[in-house]
Amino acid sequence: MDAFGLREAVVDQYARYVKSFVRIRDDRLAAFVEEQLASGVLWPDALLQLNPAYAPGPTLQELAETGVLRPETARFFRSPDDAPLRLYQHQYEALQQAQTGRSYVVTTGTGSGKSLTYLVPVYDAIVRHGAQPPGIRAIIVYPMNALINSQHDTLKTLLEREPDPVRVERYTGDVRGDERQSILDNPPHILLTNY
Repeated sequence: MDAFGLREAVVDQYARYVKSFVRIRDDRLAAFVEEQLASGVLWPDALLQLNPAYAPGPTLQELAETGVLRPETARFFRSPDDAPLRLYQHQYEALQQAQTGRSYVVTTGTGSGKSLTYLVPVYDAIVRHGAQPPGIRAIIVYPMNALINSQHDTLKTLLEREPDPVRVERYTGDVRGDERQSILDNPPHILLTNY
Protein backbone atom coordinates (compact mmCIF):
# COMPACT_ATOMS: atom_id res chain seq x y z
CA MET A 1 0.00 0.00 0.00
CA ASP A 2 1.28 3.44 -0.93
CA ALA A 3 0.13 5.57 2.04
CA PHE A 4 1.27 8.82 0.44
CA GLY A 5 -0.41 8.00 -2.87
CA LEU A 6 -3.61 7.15 -1.00
CA ARG A 7 -3.42 10.44 0.87
CA GLU A 8 -3.01 12.36 -2.40
CA ALA A 9 -5.97 10.54 -3.98
CA VAL A 10 -8.22 11.27 -0.97
CA VAL A 11 -7.16 14.93 -0.87
CA ASP A 12 -7.72 15.27 -4.61
CA GLN A 13 -11.23 13.81 -4.36
CA TYR A 14 -12.03 16.01 -1.36
CA ALA A 15 -10.68 19.13 -3.11
CA ARG A 16 -12.84 18.45 -6.19
CA TYR A 17 -15.85 17.92 -3.94
CA VAL A 18 -15.29 21.18 -2.03
CA LYS A 19 -14.65 23.17 -5.22
CA SER A 20 -17.82 21.75 -6.83
CA PHE A 21 -20.09 23.88 -4.65
CA VAL A 22 -17.96 27.02 -4.27
CA ARG A 23 -19.50 29.62 -6.59
CA ILE A 24 -18.36 33.14 -5.78
CA ARG A 25 -19.52 36.00 -8.00
CA ASP A 26 -17.01 38.59 -6.85
CA ASP A 27 -13.86 38.07 -8.91
CA ARG A 28 -11.50 39.27 -6.18
CA LEU A 29 -13.03 36.99 -3.53
CA ALA A 30 -13.15 34.08 -5.98
CA ALA A 31 -9.45 34.58 -6.78
CA PHE A 32 -8.57 34.74 -3.08
CA VAL A 33 -10.54 31.56 -2.25
CA GLU A 34 -9.03 29.74 -5.25
CA GLU A 35 -5.55 30.82 -4.16
CA GLN A 36 -6.20 29.54 -0.62
CA LEU A 37 -7.59 26.24 -1.86
CA ALA A 38 -4.64 25.81 -4.22
CA SER A 39 -2.23 26.45 -1.34
CA GLY A 40 -3.75 23.51 0.56
CA VAL A 41 -5.27 25.49 3.42
CA LEU A 42 -7.97 22.82 3.88
CA TRP A 43 -5.63 19.88 3.38
CA PRO A 44 -2.19 20.45 4.86
CA ASP A 45 0.80 18.29 3.96
CA ALA A 46 0.89 14.80 5.39
CA LEU A 47 2.39 14.50 8.84
CA LEU A 48 4.72 11.60 9.40
CA GLN A 49 5.56 10.68 12.99
CA LEU A 50 7.62 7.79 14.23
CA ASN A 51 6.48 5.75 17.18
CA PRO A 52 9.19 6.26 19.79
CA ALA A 53 11.03 3.29 21.19
CA TYR A 54 10.71 3.36 24.95
CA ALA A 55 13.81 2.41 26.92
CA PRO A 56 13.51 -1.16 28.20
CA GLY A 57 13.64 -1.92 31.90
CA PRO A 58 13.73 -5.16 33.88
CA THR A 59 11.18 -7.96 33.61
CA LEU A 60 8.71 -8.50 36.41
CA GLN A 61 10.28 -11.92 36.89
CA GLU A 62 13.70 -10.31 37.47
CA LEU A 63 12.14 -7.92 39.98
CA ALA A 64 10.46 -10.83 41.77
CA GLU A 65 13.75 -12.76 41.92
CA THR A 66 15.44 -9.78 43.60
CA GLY A 67 12.56 -9.22 46.04
CA VAL A 68 11.41 -5.91 44.55
CA LEU A 69 8.06 -7.50 43.67
CA ARG A 70 6.19 -10.48 45.02
CA PRO A 71 6.36 -13.61 42.79
CA GLU A 72 2.54 -13.53 42.58
CA THR A 73 2.73 -10.13 40.90
CA ALA A 74 5.18 -11.39 38.29
CA ARG A 75 2.92 -14.41 37.61
CA PHE A 76 -0.21 -12.28 37.35
CA PHE A 77 1.15 -9.67 34.91
CA ARG A 78 2.44 -11.84 32.07
CA SER A 79 2.55 -11.10 28.38
CA PRO A 80 -0.11 -12.80 26.21
CA ASP A 81 2.40 -15.48 25.13
CA ASP A 82 3.01 -16.28 28.83
CA ALA A 83 6.54 -14.83 28.76
CA PRO A 84 7.79 -12.65 31.63
CA LEU A 85 6.57 -9.11 31.12
CA ARG A 86 9.36 -6.62 30.46
CA LEU A 87 8.71 -3.15 31.80
CA TYR A 88 9.76 0.02 30.08
CA GLN A 89 12.18 2.15 32.08
CA HIS A 90 9.49 4.73 32.89
CA GLN A 91 7.26 1.95 34.27
CA TYR A 92 10.09 0.68 36.45
CA GLU A 93 10.81 4.20 37.73
CA ALA A 94 7.10 4.66 38.53
CA LEU A 95 7.15 1.36 40.45
CA GLN A 96 10.18 2.50 42.44
CA GLN A 97 8.46 5.81 43.22
CA ALA A 98 5.23 4.06 44.24
CA GLN A 99 7.11 1.80 46.64
CA THR A 100 8.40 4.87 48.51
CA GLY A 101 4.81 5.85 49.25
CA ARG A 102 5.18 9.22 47.55
CA SER A 103 2.91 10.57 44.84
CA TYR A 104 4.05 10.62 41.24
CA VAL A 105 2.80 11.67 37.82
CA VAL A 106 3.49 9.73 34.63
CA THR A 107 3.22 11.51 31.29
CA THR A 108 4.10 9.49 28.24
CA GLY A 109 2.70 8.63 24.83
CA THR A 110 -0.15 6.41 23.79
CA GLY A 111 0.73 2.74 23.93
CA SER A 112 3.53 3.23 26.44
CA GLY A 113 1.84 1.26 29.20
CA LYS A 114 0.73 3.99 31.58
CA SER A 115 -1.77 1.61 33.20
CA LEU A 116 1.02 -0.65 34.42
CA THR A 117 2.67 2.29 36.19
CA TYR A 118 -0.10 2.18 38.77
CA LEU A 119 -1.64 -1.30 38.42
CA VAL A 120 1.58 -3.21 39.15
CA PRO A 121 2.34 -1.27 42.37
CA VAL A 122 -1.28 -1.44 43.54
CA TYR A 123 -1.55 -5.15 42.88
CA ASP A 124 1.84 -5.85 44.46
CA ALA A 125 0.94 -3.88 47.60
CA ILE A 126 -2.28 -5.88 48.00
CA VAL A 127 -0.45 -9.20 47.60
CA ARG A 128 2.42 -8.06 49.85
CA HIS A 129 0.09 -7.05 52.69
CA GLY A 130 -2.31 -9.96 52.24
CA ALA A 131 -5.68 -10.12 50.53
CA GLN A 132 -7.39 -10.80 53.85
CA PRO A 133 -9.49 -9.30 55.24
CA PRO A 134 -11.45 -8.52 52.08
CA GLY A 135 -12.28 -4.94 51.25
CA ILE A 136 -11.34 -2.03 49.06
CA ARG A 137 -7.61 -1.29 49.05
CA ALA A 138 -7.51 0.91 45.95
CA ILE A 139 -10.00 3.04 44.05
CA ILE A 140 -8.89 3.86 40.51
CA VAL A 141 -10.82 6.76 39.01
CA TYR A 142 -11.12 7.06 35.23
CA PRO A 143 -12.68 9.91 33.25
CA MET A 144 -14.77 7.66 30.98
CA ASN A 145 -16.68 4.40 31.27
CA ALA A 146 -14.97 3.14 28.11
CA LEU A 147 -11.60 3.26 29.90
CA ILE A 148 -13.05 1.54 32.95
CA ASN A 149 -14.58 -1.21 30.84
CA SER A 150 -11.38 -1.73 28.86
CA GLN A 151 -9.25 -1.94 32.00
CA HIS A 152 -11.79 -4.21 33.68
CA ASP A 153 -11.80 -6.58 30.68
CA THR A 154 -7.99 -6.71 30.65
CA LEU A 155 -7.79 -7.46 34.36
CA LYS A 156 -10.56 -10.07 34.16
CA THR A 157 -8.62 -11.82 31.37
CA LEU A 158 -5.53 -11.90 33.59
CA LEU A 159 -7.60 -13.19 36.50
CA GLU A 160 -8.99 -15.99 34.31
CA ARG A 161 -5.43 -17.10 33.47
CA GLU A 162 -4.16 -16.81 37.04
CA PRO A 163 -6.93 -17.35 39.62
CA ASP A 164 -6.06 -15.04 42.41
CA PRO A 165 -7.30 -13.84 45.78
CA VAL A 166 -7.23 -10.21 44.53
CA ARG A 167 -10.65 -9.12 43.29
CA VAL A 168 -11.31 -6.33 40.79
CA GLU A 169 -14.72 -4.83 40.02
CA ARG A 170 -16.07 -1.85 38.13
CA TYR A 171 -18.61 0.43 39.77
CA THR A 172 -20.30 2.88 37.39
CA GLY A 173 -23.79 4.02 36.55
CA ASP A 174 -24.00 1.02 34.20
CA VAL A 175 -23.70 -1.37 37.15
CA ARG A 176 -27.16 -1.95 38.55
CA GLY A 177 -29.33 -4.32 40.52
CA ASP A 178 -27.81 -7.52 41.86
CA GLU A 179 -24.35 -6.73 40.49
CA ARG A 180 -24.28 -3.39 42.34
CA GLN A 181 -25.59 -4.95 45.54
CA SER A 182 -22.98 -7.70 45.31
CA ILE A 183 -20.20 -5.09 45.15
CA LEU A 184 -21.67 -3.25 48.13
CA ASP A 185 -22.06 -6.46 50.15
CA ASN A 186 -18.68 -7.93 49.21
CA PRO A 187 -16.31 -5.11 48.17
CA PRO A 188 -13.40 -5.99 45.88
CA HIS A 189 -9.77 -5.14 46.58
CA ILE A 190 -9.55 -2.84 43.54
CA LEU A 191 -12.52 -0.73 42.48
CA LEU A 192 -12.55 0.86 39.02
CA THR A 193 -14.91 3.82 38.89
CA ASN A 194 -15.46 7.36 37.61
CA TYR A 195 -16.02 10.61 39.40
